[in-house]
Amino acid sequence: MEEKTVGGKAYNLDILTKNGVNVPKWCVVTSADDNFEVEKDKLYAVRSSAVGEDGSSNSFAGQMESFLYVKPEDIKVTIQNVINSANSDRIKFYREQNGLADEDIKVGVIVQEMINSDVSGVAFSTNPITGKRDEIVISSVFGLGEGLVSGELNADTYTVQENDIKKNITSKPYKIVFDKEKGCGTKQIENTNSLASSLTDEQIKEISKEVKRIVDIYGKPQDIEWAYEGSKLYILQARPITTLEDMPDKSQQEVIWDNSNIIESYSGVTTPLTFSFIKDVYTEVYKQFLLIMGVEQELIEENSDIFQMLGLIEGRVYYNLLNWYRLLRLMPGYEINAGFMESMMGVKQKLNQIPKVKPSKKNKYLRLANLIKSLIINLFKLPKDIEQFYEHINSTLSPYENGKLEGKNSNELVEIYFELESKLMKKWQAPLVNDFYAMIFYGLLKKSLFKIDLNGTLQNDLLTGETGIISTEPIKRIKLISNKICKGENVDKDIEEFIQKFGNRCIGELKLETITYKQDPSLLQFIINSYVKQGIIDLEKEKIHEQEIRRNAEKIVKEKIKNPFFGFILKNARLRVKNRENLRFERTRLFGLVREIFLELGKIFAYENIIENKRDIFYLTKEEIFNYVRGTSVDIDFKTLINNRKEEFGNFETKHPADRFSTYGIVYTANDYTSKETSSNVNGDLSGIGACAGVVRAKVKIVHSVAESEGLEGCIMVAERTDPGWVPLFPISKGILVERGSILSHSAIVAREMGIPAIVGINNLLSTLKDGDEIEMDGSTGQIRIIKNE
Repeated sequence: MEEKTVGGKAYNLDILTKNGVNVPKWCVVTSADDNFEVEKDKLYAVRSSAVGEDGSSNSFAGQMESFLYVKPEDIKVTIQNVINSANSDRIKFYREQNGLADEDIKVGVIVQEMINSDVSGVAFSTNPITGKRDEIVISSVFGLGEGLVSGELNADTYTVQENDIKKNITSKPYKIVFDKEKGCGTKQIENTNSLASSLTDEQIKEISKEVKRIVDIYGKPQDIEWAYEGSKLYILQARPITTLEDMPDKSQQEVIWDNSNIIESYSGVTTPLTFSFIKDVYTEVYKQFLLIMGVEQELIEENSDIFQMLGLIEGRVYYNLLNWYRLLRLMPGYEINAGFMESMMGVKQKLNQIPKVKPSKKNKYLRLANLIKSLIINLFKLPKDIEQFYEHINSTLSPYENGKLEGKNSNELVEIYFELESKLMKKWQAPLVNDFYAMIFYGLLKKSLFKIDLNGTLQNDLLTGETGIISTEPIKRIKLISNKICKGENVDKDIEEFIQKFGNRCIGELKLETITYKQDPSLLQFIINSYVKQGIIDLEKEKIHEQEIRRNAEKIVKEKIKNPFFGFILKNARLRVKNRENLRFERTRLFGLVREIFLELGKIFAYENIIENKRDIFYLTKEEIFNYVRGTSVDIDFKTLINNRKEEFGNFETKHPADRFSTYGIVYTANDYTSKETSSNVNGDLSGIGACAGVVRAKVKIVHSVAESEGLEGCIMVAERTDPGWVPLFPISKGILVERGSILSHSAIVAREMGIPAIVGINNLLSTLKDGDEIEMDGSTGQIRIIKNE
């Protein structure tokens, strides 16, 4: 029996019958003139079985006519009525609404022996309300199920999960039964036992068992109609549940995705190559971090499933926030560390569940004591460790930087990559320890100032004007180049030296697909021109302004803080935050070299006609590239694969997943990537986290990239987020407003160092402001007053 000739309903009945399910005797016809056998003393149900009906996409439920208790002599007329109903206006509208072809429907008609049911209903193998795949939902009424399906009668509901049965018994004053007076059809009568459960526990268990059996037959969730006549259970029909496509499986664990902090480095759509690279880097980095913090190797191995820290949702990079918290929970003193880490990452909303991990078998107080001991040792070792890290990274990267990869063959390039991975990516301890102390000492500094600092921003002023931060060196060099140009001096050598050292420090520098200043020097020239427009820059005056903010803050502290350890806390907060920024530059160097390795591989692949052009390499994963070179690839048609991914990732550009959302079960199936929180439409003033003191009144300029920075001079820069590559745009701006970011994010650190008023973590910033709006911002309080909207 083929579905395309007899329709979905008959096809499904045929499958049930062949698998031994107790289905009432039936046959299917395609015309009232077809031959079929009926028994004269029986009554029948006559219902449609159109092609496409009860399919996996569209059920046509209730759209076509069904007739119950039909006499044998009336069957042929009834069959024709069913066929005619397939071309009714109602069906035509249903087809239009579901995008189905506008053509005559092929209709089969089922003639089935009528069951005079005492109780009947429907059963869903998956909860159709919650989407929980491990719950069976049974609805039942006394008499025939016609009233339940049509919605005319109240029904009892039973939710079954394994052996647990939850009952919702309703008042059922009526039931539908056979119309004995007419000898055919049905009628509604009063139910004398309206408050009784329509099913016994034994019947509920029997239906549930049959539901599971039918699901095993079809391999898909099923919507099943059933009936009891006496003590015998009949299955009247089964069809796929068509409403689960957009309903996640909430019986599985919730995963919370959050792009706090990570969006600073990976905004917008990120290519497959970048994600395949960073997901392994982050896994290894966090394992190293825990080892440094004294977490036992065996405990890390027992919780190995938590180290998949990143996800790629509609092309965007997210933290698996639950895994992030689970990782923290492995550390002794988790309750102390969680708040600090949230502050550093800029997490806007705390976790709504307790993260579960396999706990340590060691005494918690002994573990905490070991952690404190480890912290003290690491703190005093850190200067030497950082010094050795710089030596190690220089000796590893220098042999391959600045064009030294050119001419290498594919196998050599792959070996260089794995050399970097072995020597650096798995030995990143010093930056990790420093970042942890930056978090700790910044938190202690803020706590020490709590009683005397009502605005909560004095700690930022104390960190302003810190010298020796490498992120500001590109700015100083561009300012010097700009001043030279204004004086008519030649700057070719200066630009060449800048590109050689800082050619990879650009917007999106940690995304391998980013076009850097090294690849396109015109991007740097665009920024230099913006500086030139401002004329000669008084570098000494800027330095004095930064130092003044710092001195005023130090004066307040000297007068009001009596804590003997405050000087130690402040010194370490300044040093660790500075080191945090400087060590990030070494990460930029590493990522820059990895980018060059893959671009060289892309050049070879394009030359060998494996891909169309070298930049297509970014639409492959690193594993796919390495496997192709080494002969272990399962896909050798990269051109088709890349074209498909280009289309897919191009479509992602139009998507707007939320900053934070939850998924259940299979992440890419049925889940909604929008936030469930209601976001208010902000029409008034804004506020965020004050990052650097100063009051500025000016017009705003919204910037998404260097190309959009024209006209930024003298305006307040408004951005969704920034990374180290944005630094050259800071001095052009009178102030900085960033929608995403934390107090220890790059934009906050550099703004403080340069003394540029800044506010980060501003909800609804880009949806509220537009180019030309005049505002007043206060970098101390984090308040933004909208003066005029244009």
